[in-house]
Amino acid sequence: MSSSGVRFDHPAVEAVAGIAACLDDLQAASVWSMPAGELAGLLVAVEVVARRLDAARVELTAQAETARLAEREGATSLAALLRARADVPPSATRERLRLRAALLARPATRRAFAAGVIGQRCAVAVCQALDGLPAQVPAAMTGRVERLLLEVAAEDGAAAVVRAAAGIVHRFAPDDWPGGRPAPASGTRWRCGC
Repeated sequence: MSSSGVRFDHPAVEAVAGIAACLDDLQAASVWSMPAGELAGLLVAVEVVARRLDAARVELTAQAETARLAEREGATSLAALLRARADVPPSATRERLRLRAALLARPATRRAFAAGVIGQRCAVAVCQALDGLPAQVPAAMTGRVERLLLEVAAEDGAAAVVRAAAGIVHRFAPDDWPGGRPAPASGTRWRCGC
């Protein structure tokens, strides 16, 4: 606080306060009188905002880990800190950190997630699918494959991403398809894992 008594909050703190105020307004609004089309549009808009908030939580969780927040706050881990203070399951914290690490190599997926085009489950599915591509997929095609998987994710969801990735594996490495199922690379899960 300065000597003039003016308080300064970080812009991120002010943004979250603004989001909370807007949510209060939304919850106080009488939506019963909205025409069905407007209500449908509102519902979709809220889903997009929720995805964007999920992306922000992933980024903030990673920043807290980088800043060693748990150590500074006297907690054994960030997962333990968030469990104690915000009732976040430790598995959710670990998943956010894994996703953020994967997104560092996937800027298009990161942008789509941040914009609310795809949700967290789809971001995980796209990253896992790209990490599990066989060596036979030319490196020059990885960007095109990522864009394809993002389109599939935006239109049809995480399960469709897994199916599309399996089709790519079959196309480039049909020998890795024993018994009609794709053989994942070691350590790769072909399910969404969310």
